[in-house]
Amino acid sequence: MSLTVIIADDYELIRKGILSVLQAEPELSVMGECSTGEELLELVSTCCPGVAIVDVAIRKLDIFAITKRIKALSPATRVIVLSGHADQSYLRRLLDAGIAGYVLRTGPASDLVEAVRCGTPAKAYISPAVASLVGNTRETGLQADRSAAGRDNWLSPRQSEVLKLIAEGHSSKEIAAKLDIGESTVKSHRKSIMERLEIHDKVGLTRYALRIGLIRAH
Repeated sequence: MSLTVIIADDYELIRKGILSVLQAEPELSVMGECSTGEELLELVSTCCPGVAIVDVAIRKLDIFAITKRIKALSPATRVIVLSGHADQSYLRRLLDAGIAGYVLRTGPASDLVEAVRCGTPAKAYISPAVASLVGNTRETGLQADRSAAGRDNWLSPRQSEVLKLIAEGHSSKEIAAKLDIGESTVKSHRKSIMERLEIHDKVGLTRYALRIGLIRAH
């Protein structure tokens, strides 16, 4: 019996790439793909897939809220998250929300296949490049420590976006234009980020973004 999968990413090229990877595995069956949170929930409700692969960068998507909605609609569906960076506190929050896997987009395709095959909410698959952040690996695979340590440092997906742009040297006005939000909202996010990370200058924020892989050194 095949394992059913759906794919949610707002970039068609990425969706098709994931589709190609999964179609090469005979025991996996892709039931559909989508580009928005609303389409994702509709697919889950209609198909009740075994696995939902969801990119955290989908525009206007709250990954924590969507994970809860997916669980409510289809309790048996496992959520595998695709992310572009490795942040310890963010990862812990996702694990607490019940995801079954956390896979970096920059990692090998085999990571995603392994997450789809093996990840469960009780024993989430974490990309090896990220696993060292959470520690406590078990003999049978990568098991994330779900303790609430560092909880005060959690950043929302939007705050991570703002942090990335700050670290890249953009002004509040430029960030507002890029994210289609008000400049005052950007400043509010900046203040919250500094408070949560306990970092109160741009240089410190940039170093933090480099350390967690949110940006790369030139």
